[in-house]
Amino acid sequence: MLYDKKQVGYFIAPHFTLKLSPLTNDELLTLLLAAHAWSSVGGEELVGIVRQSISKILAQAPAQVREEAASLLKSCVADSPRGSSANGEREVRSQIIMAIRRKRQIRIHYCTSGETGQLKQTKIAPYRLVMSPEAWRLVGRSSVHRRVCFFDLERIHRVEMLEDTYDLPAKMPSLKSLFGSHSG
Repeated sequence: MLYDKKQVGYFIAPHFTLKLSPLTNDELLTLLLAAHAWSSVGGEELVGIVRQSISKILAQAPAQVREEAASLLKSCVADSPRGSSANGEREVRSQIIMAIRRKRQIRIHYCTSGETGQLKQTKIAPYRLVMSPEAWRLVGRSSVHRRVCFFDLERIHRVEMLEDTYDLPAKMPSLKSLFGSHSG
């Protein structure tokens, strides 16, 4: 695992085969709980992948850990900020995550100010998806605004995945500087 200062993140070199170290029971349960919590805010495609991954991990775990994990996962529920699963926001989130994963640009159709605002569209290179206590936000470079800005997911009505790809900029603006500025 390598850290890329320019892109501010970790990555695994393409030629590298990862050999996993054994996880402690606490590490395994924490990982499963995090995956379970994430699945409650993702779209259907991601939920299926997360559930399948949890099943594969549990199938290899000792019986005691499987029982403890099943009990823990049934007891824990996560919710999105401000009930953000309404208006197709889960599906919007899922599409944005897939675009980030594939480094593909998207076209978003968004409302400028709440439900009564004007519907606009812009092409975005999606850099980050940020969950804050207030809302989920998409951070990326907008072709209309010609800068990196953010969009509250509750204002995004539709996402179209495009064939165009993108590279992350060498220097990303801080989230603090972005959220202090005007969103789309």
